Amino acid sequence: MDLWIRSQDKTKLVKIDNISYMDMAEDMDTQKHSLWNDCKGILGTYKTKERALEVLDEINDYKDELEKAHFLGMAESKFVSSTFIMPKE
Repeated sequence: MDLWIRSQDKTKLVKIDNISYMDMAEDMDTQKHSLWNDCKGILGTYKTKERALEVLDEINDYKDELEKAHFLGMAESKFVSSTFIMPKE
């Protein structure tokens, strides 16, 4: 079962095989905490590292539920979406 992610800015819909946390700084005062896919770039940016890691946990939980639904034969149901939408904040 493939997991797709809609980017935070809604400009990308990508099939995910990996996703990582990346700490970026525009300057000494501005920190950006992003979730990133190697080939597709940044999928979402958050104010804190903790929030970025919470979203990463949400993606992992969503993937687990999707796999469970597939195992139980519910993957084709209209109630089970293979697309995770990145939270705005």
